[in-house]
Amino acid sequence: MASYEQALARVPDCAERCLARGLLLDGRGEPLEPFEKQKSAEGLAVLARDERLLVAVGRPAPRALERARTADPTPLEVVTDEDAADAIGAHLRGWSRRAATLHVHPDAGLLPAPRHEARALLPDELARLELPAELLRELALAAPRTRIVAALDGGEPASFAYAAAESESHWDVSVDTLESHRRRGLATSAFCALAAAMLASGKQPVWGARDDNPASAELARSLGFHPHRRVVTFRAPLVDAAG
Repeated sequence: MASYEQALARVPDCAERCLARGLLLDGRGEPLEPFEKQKSAEGLAVLARDERLLVAVGRPAPRALERARTADPTPLEVVTDEDAADAIGAHLRGWSRRAATLHVHPDAGLLPAPRHEARALLPDELARLELPAELLRELALAAPRTRIVAALDGGEPASFAYAAAESESHWDVSVDTLESHRRRGLATSAFCALAAAMLASGKQPVWGARDDNPASAELARSLGFHPHRRVVTFRAPLVDAAG
């Protein structure tokens, strides 16, 4: 059995493992050690090089974390379960630590219809949009593998929703609204339009909200989401230094 198949066998298809499983399923993520060497470990590490992201499932073998620190490119962000954060943080001294809550919805079929016009973006549209560089990079990475839905303001795409990762039955919600178009309900419209399409494929949303972004958690609650599980994100010092 290949290491990817062994890794998938240890990452169940559930809300809290949507990110790790999705990265493995679409080929963006790789288990860091030859999997046979992790048999005695309590978990595994999944590295997504293009996103410079490491997702820890349980408590990975220390050598997997060490390998992550020397990977090319090195990860800038590490996501882990709250109960494993102290052990993993010991390998990430100097990195900032932020807590977050994963939210799930009891019935995505009850989400409201979009109040604004929202539609899927065509692949060649991204290159013509004037967007912040980081947002454009995120959307460009997502476009080849998943649908991107934009809510329109004045006929122009202003809020963008896509799946950061997809497992067989869940999708990890990512929503970003241009600063000048915020507080108009556009994020809700973009998300709800995409959620309806995902639900047609049998996939339920998982909404992650950091503690330092209470507006995200408030929006999730207003849409009927319930807190499900706590996670911790570590960010490399150079990320925080750059703002």
